[in-house]
Parts: sequence; C-alpha cells; structure tokens
Amino acid sequence: MAELTVVTLTVQEALEYLKKNERHYKSDATPVFAIGITNGELCGAAVVGSRGDEAELCHIYSEGEYGGYTTLYGQCWRAIKALGYRRIIP
Repeated sequence: MAELTVVTLTVQEALEYLKKNERHYKSDATPVFAIGITNGELCGAAVVGSRGDEAELCHIYSEGEYGGYTTLYGQCWRAIKALGYRRIIP
C-alpha cells in the first residue's frame, strides 16, 4: 500500500479529473480551491466552493485508496478553517 500525498491542483485540473471519474454530485457554489491525493499518480481530488460565509465541498472522489476520502476531507477542512470559514457543507 503506497502512502498518499496531498497535492495542490488548480480548480480546472481537479474538475477535469473529476469529470472522468465522478459524475454524481454537482454543485453551483463558486469554486475557491482544489486539492488532490497521489500514490505516485493522481488518485483522488476535491473541489471546495463558497456560498457566502459558508464553504461547500462541491466535488470529492477517491479511487478506493485506503484513507483517500478521509485525507481529502480532512485537508479541505483544515484549509477552509485557515481561510476563515467556520462551517463546511458536505
């Protein structure tokens, strides 16, 4: 089992990755930032958006890597707190 590494992605890079892999949840929130996880190659991504004073997890997907969703969600939560948001809408 390879170790997961968190990487920064542009919103466009993340949306392109998610378009190929995850088609279920779409949001109309304004994208703020994106992150990804790798195990040597990109294996997950998340896009966080904004709805006024609340952050929203617009898209999230992991290819089944152990701890992938937890890693993405945890890093998104840390980032939104650093940006001053108090709540994330899952």
